[in-house]
Amino acid sequence: MTSPLTTVYKCADGTEFPVEWNEPEQRDYRWSWDTNHWPTPLKPFYVAAWLLSEVSARSNSDSGTKFLAAFEEYLKYYGLRTSRWECALPTFREQPEAPLGFIKHAIMNDVPAPLEVQ
Repeated sequence: MTSPLTTVYKCADGTEFPVEWNEPEQRDYRWSWDTNHWPTPLKPFYVAAWLLSEVSARSNSDSGTKFLAAFEEYLKYYGLRTSRWECALPTFREQPEAPLGFIKHAIMNDVPAPLEVQ
């Protein structure tokens, strides 16, 4: 017998696989596999080893430092939630008011942060 918050799936070999949901609407959620970044599933140990590795630390140590120093208040105001920034099209969360060309110019020329970006 299953509760309203439990769904029982069947594996290819016929083994039952019960899933318990926190909320009833979660049963309708769908999962998709993004093969662009990680084409094969990762084991938890591999992920932990990568995050603690020297390569991971070096790849993230200096990225975006100039930008954050120049536009820290701007980023906080518009909701950038990471400590890194890429010079690419903004995501829906950031929605910057400043044109991307202005931001790239400021990074390249080490322009001091404006008091308020409008």
